[in-house]
Amino acid sequence: MDDFSDGGEQEAQRVIGALMLLYNELTRQVQEADVALLPGCYFHEDPLANFNANAPVRQWCLGFVNGRHWLEDSWNAYVPGALEEEFNAQFMVLSYFASKAMAEEFLLESRKPDATLAQTSAGMQKLFPESMSAFAHPGSTIQKVLLQNANQPVRSEKIGRNEPCLCGSGKKYKKCCALKLH
Repeated sequence: MDDFSDGGEQEAQRVIGALMLLYNELTRQVQEADVALLPGCYFHEDPLANFNANAPVRQWCLGFVNGRHWLEDSWNAYVPGALEEEFNAQFMVLSYFASKAMAEEFLLESRKPDATLAQTSAGMQKLFPESMSAFAHPGSTIQKVLLQNANQPVRSEKIGRNEPCLCGSGKKYKKCCALKLH
């Protein structure tokens, strides 16, 4: 940690502290179904300016996409197939400003020949708060289920030393996998 951005351990501690504050605030928002962009994260008045590399909402969208990909497998196990289309629609809105090329492709596939990228982007900007809330609801539900499962006691059946080993070797447990544990 000594070489963390040439700031050393104090800089690393500051960054970790800031990340924990952000994590705690986002967790609170999801739990209370009161989601909003954090201070300093905003939309530019010109919808196309939100695609600029340093645009705060673009940075938010990039982080959202990365987080979604990171959690995709665990979330998919809890999202029923019937909600998948709605879930994907919300994801599209919340990831829209991450890539101008992706937004242009979306526009081409939208079957709205007269729409411009600026008009579509302005529409996505208007949908953003509603999509944040819609996406947070299943997130909150999944979090509650995972917490309930985490608080369940672990149950295991004790295997008798002279019982057949569960690995299917045909040997007694004491002469097979029990040996590997000790």
